[in-house]
Amino acid sequence: MKKYFLPIIFSIFFLISVFTFLTGFRASADEAKYLFISGDQVIFYSDQNAEKPLFYMNRAYYARIIYSTEYLYKVEVFGGDTPMLDGFILKSEDVYIKEQTQKVFPDFAVTVINSAAMYSDRTLSSVVQYVFPEREMRYYGYFSTPDGEKLVFVNYNGKLGYIKNSDITPFTVPDNSPPKPVEPDVTPEPDDKTSEKTDNFFSIKITVIVCLIFAGIIAFFIVKRPVKEKETAASYYDENDFE
Repeated sequence: MKKYFLPIIFSIFFLISVFTFLTGFRASADEAKYLFISGDQVIFYSDQNAEKPLFYMNRAYYARIIYSTEYLYKVEVFGGDTPMLDGFILKSEDVYIKEQTQKVFPDFAVTVINSAAMYSDRTLSSVVQYVFPEREMRYYGYFSTPDGEKLVFVNYNGKLGYIKNSDITPFTVPDNSPPKPVEPDVTPEPDDKTSEKTDNFFSIKITVIVCLIFAGIIAFFIVKRPVKEKETAASYYDENDFE
């Protein structure tokens, strides 16, 4: 049994190392993905049937993808000072999956000018509550009434609703457009340190894998090597020795 112990250990270690190497790249691909809002009127829905629109997402911001179906994405938006919401965005909208490189969500508050009503729906048929002047509300997005009046979808003291744009101080959503790439006059040289680290990283992995493969081959031949039979301890004599 002892003769099989080292080969078995080498084989297990080899398989674990290869599995870790292969899944290392997959893990990077499975990290959180973001949906980039490239259109001006991308609708955020509260239901997966896309029948209850809440507000327009602001262009050049992101939504964190939870999962996707054939027709839509389930996403999370906001978080922190502005409470997080989960909802749905249709795949047919002007959006695409992109690495998150800028600020994810607009994070600011709007201020009420005069006493105003906050409504539960964009038809302004149901009042959630009345709000005093100079109260701040966390901003999510904007929408319009059926008549075209602009509304802002907000959170106030944990309640969600719409307030008329005319009832809050004028505001501008911070521009989150990605910076335009500047084409250099001369092609820049690659970062030696970065490329050196990358090369060293892959060189180490390749070296480890080669060593493990070599160890596995040695272990294989150790297992397959024929074992010499023990010489018999019985006494042996030639009858000619006594002549």
